Amino acid sequence: MMQSFRILIVDDDPIISDLLQETLMTEGYTVSRATNGAEALELMQDAVFHLLITDFSMPAIDGLTLLKISKRLMPHLQVILMTASREKKVLDEAVRLGVYVVLSKPVGQKEILKTVKEILEIKNVQLGK
Repeated sequence: MMQSFRILIVDDDPIISDLLQETLMTEGYTVSRATNGAEALELMQDAVFHLLITDFSMPAIDGLTLLKISKRLMPHLQVILMTASREKKVLDEAVRLGVYVVLSKPVGQKEILKTVKEILEIKNVQLGK
């Protein structure tokens, strides 16, 4: 069931973070939030997450750096990177580092739900549920 999946949202914009959390919790997912990469890494020390939804552009630890460190901590972690950037170099690096998908900001509620369900259905098969 969806309740067994834990999602971590990392975005320094509280409006986006609030909206994502509300949308995903309404669907029954367990959601945690962090406002930056350092806070996200602290949360990862105490809990296992199945999905990371992170902004690319954040102070100190950007989304790509967070992706790289997160994948070392939790190799199974699926990652959605959100960005307003259209830089091919950024997108290529995200794919190389193992991001599942890069979504362009602003991300609509229907788009995020469709993507999360798609990822977690794949994850569900991997977990043998």
